[in-house]
Amino acid sequence: MRKLKISLLIVAGVLVCGLQIFVVQNFIKKVMLEQPKLELYEFQSFDIELVSAVFYSSGGKLYHNQKGKLDCSSDPIMDIGEDLNDRSLYVSPNGQLAVLIFQGGIYLVNNRGDRILVTDNCTGEYATNEQRANGRFRGDNIQWSENSKYFILAQDKIWVRNFDENNRTNIYKYDVSKEQLQLLAELNEECKSDFYLSRNGNYIYYQFATSDGDLLYKKISINNQSSFSIYVAGDDRKLDGVSSDSIFINYRDYKRAFQSHSNDLKTVVAYFDGSLYLQRDNCSLNILKGKSGYNKLTGAKPNAFNLRYFIPGNRFYFINVDSERHEGTFVLNVNTGETLKLSRQIEMHYNVNNNHCPDFVYNFFELRPDVVLQSTINNNMRSQVENQQGNMTYRCDIRN
Repeated sequence: MRKLKISLLIVAGVLVCGLQIFVVQNFIKKVMLEQPKLELYEFQSFDIELVSAVFYSSGGKLYHNQKGKLDCSSDPIMDIGEDLNDRSLYVSPNGQLAVLIFQGGIYLVNNRGDRILVTDNCTGEYATNEQRANGRFRGDNIQWSENSKYFILAQDKIWVRNFDENNRTNIYKYDVSKEQLQLLAELNEECKSDFYLSRNGNYIYYQFATSDGDLLYKKISINNQSSFSIYVAGDDRKLDGVSSDSIFINYRDYKRAFQSHSNDLKTVVAYFDGSLYLQRDNCSLNILKGKSGYNKLTGAKPNAFNLRYFIPGNRFYFINVDSERHEGTFVLNVNTGETLKLSRQIEMHYNVNNNHCPDFVYNFFELRPDVVLQSTINNNMRSQVENQQGNMTYRCDIRN
């Protein structure tokens, strides 16, 4: 009987503690945290026309959509159990294939969801020191050939520790039609996570560290790996002697890399105080009006926009929204200024390369599109809005 009473007291104590935590959490959420707000919108209806095939994910499932009208009611091609980001899903230039870094492996998936195991001995999307080992493939970069017939990836042939002079890297090629993984190049040093193919496929550009710790790029011939050239990023962050005509770059982490710019860099979306502004040709348009949230404990001002990006074609801007009044995926038609709300929240996955954006620079330890940082764009917009006393629906009409 005594043991039963003790057990009941313990259960009661746990329930009371749980209730207290629940009450405190809800108090903080409702009283201490003001949610970001958006104005109520009357959404329009229009077709989203894709200029290339894409994959998209929603609710832990992966979908594929051919070029043409986006269909959000189609059946998934596979269950991935989690929503993958741009560093764990690499779409081929033709949009028909994707390499997935998940569940401890590297998988090739076609547009029907057929899964081909390339290797189950790999690191995650970020190759941390703890994950790396001799003979293990790295999941921190996949580079497709321009014709989508193969992709290349790196393997730690010899791994000691970070920046160890004895580290050695192999570059492998996976041939899609042959379903074959083959050694392409044996490097006499460690290749960092940044590497690319030449346009003709005969050379590899890769990043390496000098004995002084400087990061440079080396170009080697696949057929004669003793022949190489070295390239250095100048003050303008461009690689001297390397043009977009000679190298093929699948931009990694492209939604973040483009910093809300269109792929042709002609249009950008700026954020200020809970609202979004579309900018093009020195003109601005307030496309979504809102107000930032406010955390009374930390002073932080969360915004309603979790993810924002242009898809190829530069006509449609996707916005994942989480606010007091609205949530889901909004799509802005840049040409008309109309806004559509999709039937469910999705994230688009596609290929962006230097055919879409030939202007690239060395930034954040990799080759990225030459864009103005989002923080700079937002600060400039803040100055414009404050100079016009917050009344900035139009500066001029940028819509077609």
